Amino acid sequence: MLSIQEYLEKHFFPGYKIAGVIEDSNTPHIVLEPKSSGVCQACGSSQTNIHDYYQRYILDLPILGKNVIIDVKVRRVICKCCNHKGVEFISWLAKTKYAHCTERKVKEIVKDCHKDTIKDVSIRHKVNHVAVKDIHKEYLMSTQAGRFSLGNSTILGVDEFSIAKHHTYATVVVDLQTSRVILVGKGKTISTLNEFFHLCGKEGCKQIKAVAMDQNASFETSVKNKCPNAVVVYDLFHMISKYGLTVLSHMRTKLAEQYKESGNRSGYYDMKGARWILLGNNCNLKTDARERLNTILSWNKPLEIAYMLKEQIRDLYFCASIEEATNKWNQWKELALASGVEEVIKFAKIQDRKYKDGIINSALFKIGTSIVEGINNKIKVLKRKAYGLRDFDYFALLIKAAFPGKVALPRNF
Repeated sequence: MLSIQEYLEKHFFPGYKIAGVIEDSNTPHIVLEPKSSGVCQACGSSQTNIHDYYQRYILDLPILGKNVIIDVKVRRVICKCCNHKGVEFISWLAKTKYAHCTERKVKEIVKDCHKDTIKDVSIRHKVNHVAVKDIHKEYLMSTQAGRFSLGNSTILGVDEFSIAKHHTYATVVVDLQTSRVILVGKGKTISTLNEFFHLCGKEGCKQIKAVAMDQNASFETSVKNKCPNAVVVYDLFHMISKYGLTVLSHMRTKLAEQYKESGNRSGYYDMKGARWILLGNNCNLKTDARERLNTILSWNKPLEIAYMLKEQIRDLYFCASIEEATNKWNQWKELALASGVEEVIKFAKIQDRKYKDGIINSALFKIGTSIVEGINNKIKVLKRKAYGLRDFDYFALLIKAAFPGKVALPRNF
């Protein structure tokens, strides 16, 4: 039966023997000495000559609640086979970059990084926070998150999110069938998406069938130039949101100012407080909110027309064919142009000139950016959990690791 010392030497410190233990109230030191000649890191040969050696102090996992330091004699060797000169290979020691930790401690640090912040892991393991980040980053680079793979993805979603103040953005590309983050690129310009398609290659670009996005002209240009078989589908939520911002909100604030100038304080405050009632989905309004909405719309005919046209936009995204979608869009455009409302006419002309195809394509693929928006919300949680991340590559790896994808279920796209 092995003694405790023999067990530790065999399973925890192979190739070394425990020469002694230096007792300390806080951090005991285990002194190790090599049993045999050093092993070459280049070729793995044990036929080496010792060039010199130096003492190294290595952090190990706590024992009985106490931090342990390994005091080991590390040798530089010259290999007789390949003539390589360098530090000997030690199996239980972490890679050279993180040689202040044992391999067991590195694995424990990586495990803790999955559930805690870098700062918490740094304090718990008594390791510098930069080293903790580098350890976790190197681990993520060795996993699926560190490799680019389009896979069998054919239906994609693209959106941008803020990574810092002063309009600093990043672009995320998601497989809508599996909710897998394929790429996180810095910036939100056409070059960002072009870089993604460059990584996909010509064959990868050909397999893409549809891309859902908000009304971002640069993204649309990139898809049309790089993906010959793909169509662009504009998201319903973003279109209605844009209509609410450029039409309804503009009309509401203008009416509120008119009430204020005329001395109608009651009308002013009612119109100022009607923002969410006008922008919300009519079918989701409660009885009292719907009554209040009807009262506000009865005060101004142009506002009522603009609101009714907003509700009709939703019908455009539930068509069964391109022909039906085209007819409904033309009907909606004619109503908008005949409304006589300046804001509505301007919106309809811009949508018809720039975004008509992406709206009509919703009849081919029933997709949107809702999955991407949900992922963006979780990305914001990751960002705030770390109080901001200076290393963008590490941040991108964290995002990809958080959304590895799931088994694709049959969906009617």
